[in-house]
Amino acid sequence: MRPVYIDGIGIISRCAVSAEDLAEIVNGGSIKYESGRIEFKSNIPASKLRRCSRYSSLAAVAADGARIDADIPEDMDKYRIGTIFSTGYGASENNIEFSDSVVNGDPQKCSPTIFSGTVPNSCVGQVCILNGYKGVSTLLMGGDPLEYSALLLNNKKADVILCGSVEEYSEELFGSVMSYEAAQGCEVCEGTAIMALRAEKSGRSYCEVSDTASLSLPQYPYIHRLDDKCIQMIYDTVSGSFPVIPDAVFTSENGTYFDNIERRALEMAFGSNTLYAAPKKLFGETLGSGYMLSAALACAALKQGKLPAVLGKKENVGSILVTGTDTVGNYCCVLLKAVK
Repeated sequence: MRPVYIDGIGIISRCAVSAEDLAEIVNGGSIKYESGRIEFKSNIPASKLRRCSRYSSLAAVAADGARIDADIPEDMDKYRIGTIFSTGYGASENNIEFSDSVVNGDPQKCSPTIFSGTVPNSCVGQVCILNGYKGVSTLLMGGDPLEYSALLLNNKKADVILCGSVEEYSEELFGSVMSYEAAQGCEVCEGTAIMALRAEKSGRSYCEVSDTASLSLPQYPYIHRLDDKCIQMIYDTVSGSFPVIPDAVFTSENGTYFDNIERRALEMAFGSNTLYAAPKKLFGETLGSGYMLSAALACAALKQGKLPAVLGKKENVGSILVTGTDTVGNYCCVLLKAVK
């Protein structure tokens, strides 16, 4: 894979709601944590968001943040701007609301407008409608949006791709996940991270997407408890795909039993002296968007050449391997490198 470059970041999380917040975290600034539904501001006029569900609004505002951060020209050919998003559970709140209205026989809630907001790709649709984007567009239910976006850019299917993941707060969904024994130890939170990718580096580039790798675990590890056989699976994938030891690894560790499985595999591949950091200590377990949130933090760290002290102080950082799991059992990895 030829490298592609991350030029802009838009984020909504419990501890950061802008690229500037991420930079402050890297520089050792104080961190404030929100719980439940995260409060965020929008540069998009409220009139334009009035038909958006909260799920779609999270995507729209984060995408707008990435657009501004990357300085994507307003007059750029909209057919050359792509949108590749992923999610674990989609518009969960709209789905629950719509389902309840059907069960309770409330016709006012069963409108086409409400129903259209229940589909997972409604977030992509709203971002494209709001901005007039007409390029390649996909919503992945799991999988690696960075890998797919890099493939599209390498094949000249777009000049810029807004790539990211969206996961909204849902009390019923989060409570259900936390009821599983395999999820014990983690804190489920909402979070959205969208980045602007280009095929060529620029003065705004945070880092390059150097390479990716993935494997299919037997099941989703935070609902179904996996055994130690996964250690060899992860080791084989990581060691075979990334022969050079990165300066740091941003793991998917979240306080559950799976932390030990992943750490044992990574230490087999890179040794015990490599710095292993867990961004979910900051973001919480954000289900389908944790991988992209970790990647966004890695971008900010590589831009400044150091790790945030809260995750393990380290200077002269030139490469970070980011790992993550999704809700269908994929284990994804991306190697990000500082721009030279």
